[in-house]
Amino acid sequence: MTFHSKLTAFALAAFAFVANPAAAITYDIDLNIGNGSVTGFFETNGTLGVLAAGDFVAWELTLTAPNLWRGTPDVIGTTTASAGISFLETFGSGTATGVTASATQLIFDFAGNTAALFSGGDHGNYFCLQGENTGACSRVPNQIAIGFDAITGNAEEETRTGSFVFAEVAPSIPAVPLPASLPLLLAGLGLMGWMNHRKG
Repeated sequence: MTFHSKLTAFALAAFAFVANPAAAITYDIDLNIGNGSVTGFFETNGTLGVLAAGDFVAWELTLTAPNLWRGTPDVIGTTTASAGISFLETFGSGTATGVTASATQLIFDFAGNTAALFSGGDHGNYFCLQGENTGACSRVPNQIAIGFDAITGNAEEETRTGSFVFAEVAPSIPAVPLPASLPLLLAGLGLMGWMNHRKG
């Protein structure tokens, strides 16, 4: 392979890498709910707009609350046996979602008749966002909750309304921008390689 063809192959590979970044987006959560907290992350497949349960690639939440079942802190998520995500339109159905995604935020709409339940499955505990008329995690509408307490149901809960940002992309170190003259630089290198090849 000549110097010129090697240079061309390198330039094409570099442009392909820049043009096709990974699609997944990781959102961090760090919320206080009553005397409890939820920290961790949600990783999606990069879908923006209304999300379905299948758009979540991985997630892990650390739940803390004074009366949390099985003790505190408790970790639930895709590493937990039988863990799952349910989007509920009314109690018992899994057809709707109140969760939307932007490039930097996950947002739940408490004004809708929906709920998002992130459950540890047979592990027991959960994180729940519930809209106006659902019974997914509380008999009271517009609740954000950590569950559960074996006596009262939710270990901690608070009332929320409107659109609520519950997770965000962590700030990152900005990437070094590529100079606008990069194509000219690569063309010049290619021309120099071609001229060297002709002389040789």
